[in-house]
Amino acid sequence: MFFVIRDHIGTTPLSNLRQTLLADLTRIWSSLSKPAGLEASKIEDYFDFAFVALPHKILQPEKFLTEVHKLGTRFREGYQDPKRKTFLLDDASLPIFLPEYHRRIPADGFPVYAENIWTLIESNKDLDLPTQQELLAQFRCDEIAKEVLIIFDAALVPLETRQTNATKSGHPAVISDLGSIMNKSRTELIKSFEAEASRYHKGVYKRKESELISTVDNRLQALFSGQLAAAHKTGVDQFREAVISAVKIGQKKSSTYDFHSIVSSQKSLAVTTFSELAQTTLVPDTAWSGYTQELTSFQTDLDVVSSQLRSDEMRRLLLRIERAVKQKLSDAVALEFNRLGSGRGGSGAPTYESAGELSNKKTDDRDLWDRIWSGFTSLVSGAETKFSGLAKSLDASSSEVQLGLWKLRRKSWILLRQKLEEEVSEGNLLMKLRENFEDRFRYDSEGVPRVYRPNDDIEGIYTKAREETVLLVPLLGTILLRETGQAPPLEAWISSPTQSSNSEDSKMLNVERDETEDGVLIGGVDEDADKTLEEEMQLLNEAKKRDLLNRFRKTADGVFVEAKRGAIGGVTQVPLYFYGLLLALGWNEIVAGMSFPSPFSHSRYIY
Repeated sequence: MFFVIRDHIGTTPLSNLRQTLLADLTRIWSSLSKPAGLEASKIEDYFDFAFVALPHKILQPEKFLTEVHKLGTRFREGYQDPKRKTFLLDDASLPIFLPEYHRRIPADGFPVYAENIWTLIESNKDLDLPTQQELLAQFRCDEIAKEVLIIFDAALVPLETRQTNATKSGHPAVISDLGSIMNKSRTELIKSFEAEASRYHKGVYKRKESELISTVDNRLQALFSGQLAAAHKTGVDQFREAVISAVKIGQKKSSTYDFHSIVSSQKSLAVTTFSELAQTTLVPDTAWSGYTQELTSFQTDLDVVSSQLRSDEMRRLLLRIERAVKQKLSDAVALEFNRLGSGRGGSGAPTYESAGELSNKKTDDRDLWDRIWSGFTSLVSGAETKFSGLAKSLDASSSEVQLGLWKLRRKSWILLRQKLEEEVSEGNLLMKLRENFEDRFRYDSEGVPRVYRPNDDIEGIYTKAREETVLLVPLLGTILLRETGQAPPLEAWISSPTQSSNSEDSKMLNVERDETEDGVLIGGVDEDADKTLEEEMQLLNEAKKRDLLNRFRKTADGVFVEAKRGAIGGVTQVPLYFYGLLLALGWNEIVAGMSFPSPFSHSRYIY
């Protein structure tokens, strides 16, 4: 067996190459199946090995031609000296064709001899030449694949590491030019492998090429999926921020900005950006060269975020309207209760509806709750109209609008209840009762201040004013409409949000209804409330009423005593009978004083 080492320029000693080749051949020989009795045979028993190294054809062309010519002279018959147990390489002049190689086969018998050898080879798979070619092709293709993967890894491993680290940190990042890098690396890898491995067994080459492409494509698919995942998260976050920013700008410009238009334009922009990035990252001729599923998932998440933003915007809208209702409700209720205090147009002191505006409108205390309920429902109705109109610009569904109106009515009643409790608190109510009493006691029916005289019926006026004021306590203690004699129809007024035929909307309504505002349950309306509608309408219990009455009577008594003292202490005229009494009792003294001589009438003075 003769080996020619091409392009050898001395970088590796020939002896090392020879040992490596012999070791490989020995390993292959030991793995072959051998006939019985020859299991321990060695490859040297059947083959002689000769090695020759040729200079580099390109770098040393002249030496290469010289050595090739010298090698050609060795292809002749010769003999091997049995005393020299060395390889033919030790003597470059020794011939290669030795006499012992001759099988003494006549020329006319060679075809039969060759046929028999071929039959033997075909029957023995270990000597099957195609199999050896496949083994060689497999070995070389694997080596070539490793070599081309080194260049491929140099370009792709940094990107894979970067993507993995970004994912672990929870902040996936889009890698710029990833698509071009992947396509370029894949194309160069396939071309390099084809140039080096296509010379070997075609079947093995095709199989190895397919395996290599499959391995590479799997890695590229992981990068592609990570890129789309990063684009997904980044796109959703950017979409959310863009909508929020546009909404803030719209709020500054106008309260009737078109939320639906903002969401639609930003969603279209996000989908376009995602599609363009996915398209530039695609690798043609791969099994996964598509992103339909990823795009659908991205659009679904955009819809989810849109729904969340709309819900948040609806919540903020509801909060703004609730604040407006609270302010207007506080002013309206305070005005009605002020009519019970200082200012009772027509039946006491004059009433000022607003700063500097005198009102001559007469009111009846018994209509207090009718006026408050009527104004309250009218105020909330206007707020509902405004909410419904603004909700349309948010592209809210009918179920969401109904739910928002239901929440608005609930919150409005809770705000009204809180304001009423504030007005009937101990300090405020005592002040209102005193002011009401003083209006009745200190002013006449025309609103003119009274100046009491001793002969006025102070006791009668006091008793009447006190008893009329006392009647306010049971009136303010419970919310009852004078028109019906019953509590306001709170349950029917709040009602329930209309259930939608859509199962998702119905589920949302049920969940939202369970989450009542501030955890406050309304008696007579909520099933889980621990009080009835009658208790919901009660502002003062009996014990508190008695305490307020006792404290009020003491306050009223003080006002009465003060008025009484003012009437008595204000007398400044001396009665006429006092002069007659003074003359009668002092007549003697007058006479005596007139008859006593004056000391100045004597001519001599005593010192």
